[in-house]
Amino acid sequence: MNSITARKRSNIFFIVLFLVLIYSPIILVGTNRYFIPEFIIYFVLGIYIFLFRFNRIRLTGISKILIQFNILYLLVIFATILLKNGYNVEYVYQYRLILMSTVWFVFLDNYFSNISETGLKKTFGKSLFYLIGIPIIGIVSLFSDGFRELIYKIYVPAINIYDSVGYVFAGFREPGIFKDYYTASIFYFTLFFSVIYYRRYITLSKLNIIDFAFLLILILAEIVTGRTGLYASALLILFLILFNRKTFRFDSSIIILSPLIVFAFITTISKIDIVTINWAFESFIGSDLSTKSTVDGVNTVVTFWDYLINNLDILIIPLHPKSFGIALPFYSDSFYIQEIVRHGIWGFLVYMFFAYKLFFYFKRMKNNNLNILVGSLFLLNIKGGNVLFMERSSIFLWTAIFFMDKIYRLRNS
Repeated sequence: MNSITARKRSNIFFIVLFLVLIYSPIILVGTNRYFIPEFIIYFVLGIYIFLFRFNRIRLTGISKILIQFNILYLLVIFATILLKNGYNVEYVYQYRLILMSTVWFVFLDNYFSNISETGLKKTFGKSLFYLIGIPIIGIVSLFSDGFRELIYKIYVPAINIYDSVGYVFAGFREPGIFKDYYTASIFYFTLFFSVIYYRRYITLSKLNIIDFAFLLILILAEIVTGRTGLYASALLILFLILFNRKTFRFDSSIIILSPLIVFAFITTISKIDIVTINWAFESFIGSDLSTKSTVDGVNTVVTFWDYLINNLDILIIPLHPKSFGIALPFYSDSFYIQEIVRHGIWGFLVYMFFAYKLFFYFKRMKNNNLNILVGSLFLLNIKGGNVLFMERSSIFLWTAIFFMDKIYRLRNS
């Protein structure tokens, strides 16, 4: 009985810790933003690993891959310092997020080293359930100015600070709990995948009415935050249905019907004469609106390649500008282009090596579904941002990957 109680307390502690990391606000002091969960992961979990687990630390394949990536990325930073005779502190942020995710994953490896498959399932399921609050925040923010004001005061989203699309538009593109709307889209994309994966591959049960409601909320939230996550999720659904056509039958019809229901909702709400609502749903109903970022960003990838052809030396000695923005002779949100600009071909190759190692690991483990998830995210990196390492989004992503990988390994051991 005592051991059962201890395991329950252990699960409760993790759930509380996980929710604190996901829901904690980013504190704004002057012009600096401080991500509280990052400090918790470094100075609480990191110290726990070092002091209490150092002599018996456990590292699974993914932990080892993340540690290798950290070391290689540090070497790239040192190489850039030598080549450029200095380093912009703004780019240290990229490494901090990688380090944060790595420490978190190593902590998960050790904290759940002796837990049963049943315990893992329950903990993972509860984690997904409590995360549904985030898309609800996004949807409520769409319709309530007062609620959006409150969320902005708590979370201080970066897109509001930069005012790239205006304060009101920003409220419709992201709920304030994330750094920007693209980070929110990646979070919702991961949560969408995890809900389906949990029901079909972990609990091995059919979707029920609660799952359907969750999926509906997620689809609505993805429409609110931006088109990227929505389109990616739609493609992911189709791929999963085709890939698992023998197991997806009645469930797949529910998943296909849910976007149609949402489309009916959009068609109805578009009749409301509010410009910002039309803008939020422009991917379905069309809009004459345009923003500075979309106008200036036209053909930015082509512009970069034109610049690169005439400046091939930046592959070896990176451009490494102090700020990466529209002021450059080219502009791109693409992470891969930004990494070439930051660290030259060296940073790009290290990232590709990291991708290869993950793919090879999941292939060796025969965990094709995780390859689908990670592969989709690497493709989304073409659009923008380092999607595997985005503040609170990465905390959830690597938590989901951990549970999916460990449960799969326990089940097939």
